Amino acid sequence: MKENLQAATQFRMQEIHTPSAFEGALWAAVGVKDARTIFHAPPGCYINQHVNILINDWTTELYSTNLSYANVMQGAEEKLEVTMRKVLAKKPAAVIIVTAPSVEVTRDDVEGVAHKVGFRDTIIIRPPIGGTLGEGKDEAFLQMLSIMKPAKKKIKNAVNIIGPTFSTFNWQADVFELKRMLSSIGVKVNAVMSAGSTVAELKKAPQAALNLCIYPYDCGQKVAKEMQKRFDIPYLDDIIPIGFENSSAWLQKIGRLLNIDAAAAIKNEMTNAWEFVRSNMVFSVAFEMSAALSLENNNTHAVGISRFLKNEMGMDVVMCAVSSPAAGEKIREVCTPKTARLWALWAQNIWCRPSSMKCT
Repeated sequence: MKENLQAATQFRMQEIHTPSAFEGALWAAVGVKDARTIFHAPPGCYINQHVNILINDWTTELYSTNLSYANVMQGAEEKLEVTMRKVLAKKPAAVIIVTAPSVEVTRDDVEGVAHKVGFRDTIIIRPPIGGTLGEGKDEAFLQMLSIMKPAKKKIKNAVNIIGPTFSTFNWQADVFELKRMLSSIGVKVNAVMSAGSTVAELKKAPQAALNLCIYPYDCGQKVAKEMQKRFDIPYLDDIIPIGFENSSAWLQKIGRLLNIDAAAAIKNEMTNAWEFVRSNMVFSVAFEMSAALSLENNNTHAVGISRFLKNEMGMDVVMCAVSSPAAGEKIREVCTPKTARLWALWAQNIWCRPSSMKCT
């Protein structure tokens, strides 16, 4: 009796839901402003995502085939064709079809339906079952290449920003500030993949001279490598522009890759930034600070912020929760020796390895 009471009162932590590859693909798709996304899914899956769009105040249109159990078991190609034709009547710039897990299990002939309907700019995204949020975004980015063609001529000093999608923390502010920073050294953003972009902007992505992966520990590297292979566009993914030092290094490397002398512009940016800091962050006493970070679904911010806090603010990072081994290794470089612990959230299990993961 006593053992049963202890078991009943013991605190238990259970993960309710972790966004999967299907959410990642869908959130990457609905960010394209003048495309229309069809979620080939039963009503439950659709309603869940529709509510998510509403509560996040995302301005987008999401359609669904609203499959019944019979459709799932017997095939839903006819429902998809009817839905596609209704959506095409609205004259979208592109149609993006994202399949739900149940459709991936039964393997509907989505490609055959798209071929029969005959709309040229149709993008089909089939997220991997059991895949992560980032893997779903990567699959969406890769399939968006299907509407792109190799450029006859590159646009000088033009870049693509790869990574922002709906659900990405702070993506709008990131894109706004990065565009401002890039313009200061004479670089223009050609396209953003994918949040806030238009179909026309995506189609001209092959004209860029350089791709910038701004969330490399989350998504974007696969499509950057594929675009280098298909369209001969080099990419930058090894510097995260968070903090003064890394932002400066990021602009310097872009300048070198594009043969731009960015020294004067970067010096001016740094001068303005430090003047802002001195006028707004003046401390009259010295004190010690430490930080513990946990950023949901964004390993890149965790890496960038931890390095900024340690290297530029002098704060000790004593714990950081991430979901990527690569991000964990980067954070290990700046975490506090001996006392630091790196917690990793990996594959729906929460585990801690304080002895083997200590900084040394």
